[in-house]
Parts: sequence; structure tokens; C-alpha cells
Amino acid sequence: YRLYAHQTRHFRRAGEEEVLVSAGRFRSLKIFLDEGEGGAVWLARGVGIVRSAAEVVGLFPTHYFTQELSGYSDQRSAHPAG
Repeated sequence: YRLYAHQTRHFRRAGEEEVLVSAGRFRSLKIFLDEGEGGAVWLARGVGIVRSAAEVVGLFPTHYFTQELSGYSDQRSAHPAG
């Protein structure tokens, strides 16, 4: 049998901040998931997700799993508009 849980998620813009990851420094928009209780994601214009942090469900105390962008190549500069 399969058990499915339906849950409403709430996203909120937390503001902009500069994020330093292995791939570099990015001006990013921070989005909270469920008021930050479920985690957050940082989005950089023209790049996408540069960092994400999500709650690991079922652990006490609460732990978060974090992912960061480790490499990035700006394809726009590699193929200039002609």
C-alpha cells in the first residue's frame, strides 16, 4: 500500500542578500519555505538556485540538509550575441 500526505506549502520572499558559495559570490533572492521552518532557497538571476537548505523530517533536534552550487559557467559570455 502507499500512503500519500497532502500538505500546503507557503513561500515567502525574505529579501535579497549576497551569497558566497564554492562557485562564487552571487546577489540572490532568498525565499523561505513555510516561514523558514521547512528551509530556504537562494536564487540568483540568470543562474538559478545557488544554495538551498531543507529540514530533515523526523530528527530531533531539527537538522537541515544544505546544498550549494560548486561550479558555474556563464554561457552568455561564451557565446556572444552576434
